[in-house]
Amino acid sequence: MNAYKFSTVRWLSRDIKRFYKDVSLAQSSHFNFEILLDRRKLKTPLGHVVSVKNEALAQAVANEWRSQNKVIKRHDMHLTSFMYEVIDNALKQTKDDLVNSIISYLSTDTVCCRVTDPENFLVIQNDNWDPILKWFNEEFMCSIPAHYEIIAPEISLNSLSNFKAQLLNYNREGLVALLAMTKSLKSCIIALALSRRVVNVDEAVRLSRLEENFQTEKWGKTMPSAHSHRNLMHIRYSDMKKDMRTDAIDLCTFACEKYSGSNEVAAKVIKEGMDRRFGPSWHVVVGEGFGMDVSHDEDYLLYIIIKNVIGICVWRSGA
Repeated sequence: MNAYKFSTVRWLSRDIKRFYKDVSLAQSSHFNFEILLDRRKLKTPLGHVVSVKNEALAQAVANEWRSQNKVIKRHDMHLTSFMYEVIDNALKQTKDDLVNSIISYLSTDTVCCRVTDPENFLVIQNDNWDPILKWFNEEFMCSIPAHYEIIAPEISLNSLSNFKAQLLNYNREGLVALLAMTKSLKSCIIALALSRRVVNVDEAVRLSRLEENFQTEKWGKTMPSAHSHRNLMHIRYSDMKKDMRTDAIDLCTFACEKYSGSNEVAAKVIKEGMDRRFGPSWHVVVGEGFGMDVSHDEDYLLYIIIKNVIGICVWRSGA
């Protein structure tokens, strides 16, 4: 695990010059496709050969390496990073683990969480999100409602069971890709619609950014959004693991944007979200001008500042 962490940091953070001239594909004895850099096989951070079952995907990975100039921009090589994650599986995630991670986003899915103010935006939400929510419920035999309250309603066990059963039909590679799309779009519903070609990429991005686009059209770029909050955020302290920290930051920026008029409500939304996603017992403070000195479980503390004003402390204790 430590070796993987070191390799991942090295892969993502340290710029290196392009060290190869030619990129090509070769078919292995198992009829998979391998990427060759000057006839040397591309390997993952843990030293596994990158072997791809699908020729089109292998060609797309190869094209990422072909497109590099003098300096390799590894943070833009998303398909290469995807293949590394699939092959190395450093976290030893099973299909069940991946499915449960995807399901954890359902109760706070962008498509389901609606706001009633302003009224014209409510109409826009319903017009754009109702059709895709209807498709999802019919396709996966679920009964997930749209909701307009701070706290999402409980999802029925029957809906969760039907949804999980269908997700388990995906292979591991598909689940890794689906989880990545879910995190990027903040919606497993939109991610699934994209994977099944109900919507295209541009439409998926538009649906996931409906609120941001509405604010931009109404107020221009000066109106803050969840994305701009995230860009103006810095971490004062955290000992959380990377995936948990990323999810917690996304939840904090979402809550502080949507409930900017009430720190108490934002804190409640963050706590409820963390409890659902990672289990009890989470504590949250949102406010201005406070210090931090709390007793917490190891690896379960995050303290961030947004726009140099709003402090958010999230921690778990007594679990």
